[in-house]
Amino acid sequence: MSRKKKRQRNRAAKRHSASAAQKPRKAAASPLQQLLDLPRQNASWQVGLRKLDSEQSGDEPCWALGVADVEGKQMRCLTVIEGNPTPDRVWREMLTAFLQPIDGKPQRPQRLEVPRPEYRQAWDKLLDEISVECCVNDKPQPVSQLLEGMANLVAAKRLPRLADDFNACDLPPSDATWQIDFFHQPVIITNEEAGVERPWSVLVMDKSSGDVLCSEMIPGEPAAERLWEYAARVMLQVSSRPRRIEISDSDGYDFLRPWLTAAEVDCVLLDELPELHSFCLRMASSHGGPGKCALADGQDVNRDGMESFYYAAARYFKKAPWKDVPGEIPIEIEVAGFGTRCAIVLGRTGVTLGLAVHESWQDAVDMISGRTSWSELSGFVVIFEEEAVLAPADIYLVERHGWPIASPEAYPAVMRFRPGYEPGSPTADELEFLAACLDCLPDFVAGDAQTKTYPPSENGAPRETRLSWAPGSRRNPPRRERSEARSGRVSGQVAVQHVNRKDDTYYLHQGRTKTGKPKYFFSRKSDGELCQQLPAGFEIYENPRGQVYCRRIQPKLITEQEIEIVRKAIRDCGKQFCAGVDVKGKDIIVHEGEHPCFRFSLCDDDKRLFEASRWCYLGSIDDWFPLCSIKPLSQLAKDYCRHIGEESFYDLM
Repeated sequence: MSRKKKRQRNRAAKRHSASAAQKPRKAAASPLQQLLDLPRQNASWQVGLRKLDSEQSGDEPCWALGVADVEGKQMRCLTVIEGNPTPDRVWREMLTAFLQPIDGKPQRPQRLEVPRPEYRQAWDKLLDEISVECCVNDKPQPVSQLLEGMANLVAAKRLPRLADDFNACDLPPSDATWQIDFFHQPVIITNEEAGVERPWSVLVMDKSSGDVLCSEMIPGEPAAERLWEYAARVMLQVSSRPRRIEISDSDGYDFLRPWLTAAEVDCVLLDELPELHSFCLRMASSHGGPGKCALADGQDVNRDGMESFYYAAARYFKKAPWKDVPGEIPIEIEVAGFGTRCAIVLGRTGVTLGLAVHESWQDAVDMISGRTSWSELSGFVVIFEEEAVLAPADIYLVERHGWPIASPEAYPAVMRFRPGYEPGSPTADELEFLAACLDCLPDFVAGDAQTKTYPPSENGAPRETRLSWAPGSRRNPPRRERSEARSGRVSGQVAVQHVNRKDDTYYLHQGRTKTGKPKYFFSRKSDGELCQQLPAGFEIYENPRGQVYCRRIQPKLITEQEIEIVRKAIRDCGKQFCAGVDVKGKDIIVHEGEHPCFRFSLCDDDKRLFEASRWCYLGSIDDWFPLCSIKPLSQLAKDYCRHIGEESFYDLM
């Protein structure tokens, strides 16, 4: 690796660590509703802790944490915690055991055995709410035996320590050639200072045999002096010194060469270490998780194709095209040699930033309207998230080759969907198509053209690409605040109709329950038993997704004047094309697209005062977060509606 690439890799590591350190530590999460939604398993889980021996005196202690379903023979969670395993820190790992286990499906047990009484005291209230019995067992078996074996294995593999008077020349020479480098582990460790991070290791390999002589985790970031320390300790362990050591880290070479020269060992700087790096890639690939589709696994995908994609994705994220679209509006994309597909810029009407690509215009419309899901369609999704969203193999290659990532929250993951198949990785041709889409879309949505053709370029789209808006969609997206019911003649009958915010016409039908009683529902079908008028005591209701219902008239706890106050605030800040208003009981809920963003709750019936909340997307918790004390609705709407669809929305905490 060149000195420049090494510096890029180290800067990426520092940026990731700094980002984690700058983020405020969050309190132990309690996603009560998500835990309640999990199926309850008639089983006991065991939580085990085992302190790992420190490699050197003064090192911060590490703890192995395991959560096991003994009867089901499943390991729900297995990780390492640096520092004191407090109830809050261990609870964050417990959430993984509940919601994203290593083995088995997400679920909650009937009984939980914990190794410390403070865990039971801290978790008792929450566990009681989700009907999980908790008891203390300081040495639960067999999970304690498993962690004991894990600790012994770690200790047995550790290298001997160097004495102060160590001299490599005292060891006999051999004809071996070793390779040495740093490796960024795909495993996650919880650290009190930096939060969640990925540790670094030093790898030493015998080139001819392929045997890994050292795979030692090191604290902190990689430093060149650690290379000599571990090379010398490996020499001590195998009781010999190699003839030659190869290294691709130029900074490490500058530091290592004088030491090896003194030990009569050749030190050679190479651009690449294919044998060692092939092992690193295999190691990273072995840590893949569910739902993570590695680009490296795609059919015929090579390093050049991945590099082009990551450069295009970084440019796309930096230009933030979601700020230039009024909502989820399909865009036709025709790339030479690939035909025409339909793309939707993600981010304006939700928290997911990225791009969705559908096979046809109708698929895109069906997806937006909620009539279908990805499991029924063919297409691609590119989403930008934190590092953990990527498959470990892709993370390794990004760091190894210095491919650009726009920010610590902008790692691009790709999933390819096909009906009847699990999500997978795109092929080489499909990855090239996505790179062309990502490259051209930001410029197109920021401009005024209805149709635009982009020629192929060396640093941009690899092929000619043509983009088109739907007629009338760019400047005047079809939308209604609330459509009124109207009558129309269908097949000779006068039927109740409703045109929703997506310009779809729904017709009121009458059916029968199993007991023969009448039931009423809206459908887009214009034939069947149509109703000529709304039944007494019923009203038309359209939800934020544009779905239409015939429901019993609800009590009016919010006045029409108050609803209009919120709508006016939305119009005044220019958000009327991406935001809508819904009313549920005493709550006025503002949606950005189909997603809730603000809630104004009536707290004082006499003075008509309200309290504001924002929808919180924090980790695995989806819930309302209170924003301020009780105020008049006009003031709250003016203060908060201007943040809809803006980055400032996420600062309101």
